[in-house]
Amino acid sequence: MHVYDAKELYTQMLAGMQEAGKQQTVQAMWNLGLLEVLEEDKADEVKSVLARRVASYYQTFHDFQPMSPETRKLMDHIQAASEKSPSLKAALNAPPK
Repeated sequence: MHVYDAKELYTQMLAGMQEAGKQQTVQAMWNLGLLEVLEEDKADEVKSVLARRVASYYQTFHDFQPMSPETRKLMDHIQAASEKSPSLKAALNAPPK
């Protein structure tokens, strides 16, 4: 392997690790925020936020074709969950922003 190729590969791996770290940081911040709201007994607010995020995903990706089997399974699960979750049903029926 040439030195240039090794440096390029190292740079790409480092960038990938940094991106993964950023994603984990954002996820931890999100989870902490939800935990704090739940600790304040504001479960309805958490339900609303989560429902809007799921609905946003659904509205963004439900028309993409071809749809991967994993995405199709998630879309079906979201539809089924909306029958049991008034928050999710309301968010799915709200116009996209």
